[in-house]
Amino acid sequence: MYFMSSHKIGFDFGAANSLVSYLENGELHLFEYESKNIQKQIPSLIVYDGDRKLIGDAARNKII
Repeated sequence: MYFMSSHKIGFDFGAANSLVSYLENGELHLFEYESKNIQKQIPSLIVYDGDRKLIGDAARNKII
């Protein structure tokens, strides 16, 4: 059985920041990333700190 969804998801993986978007009923929407303030760009960083995995702002703050 083939399932056709009306939702499409797109990723833009950049060297410094990334964006995630989705297409719903012909309209393009950008996911918002919540950190200190709501933003659309997500820092493209992952840091492994012992048993923890830090992503985005938390990763950037750990290495700065």
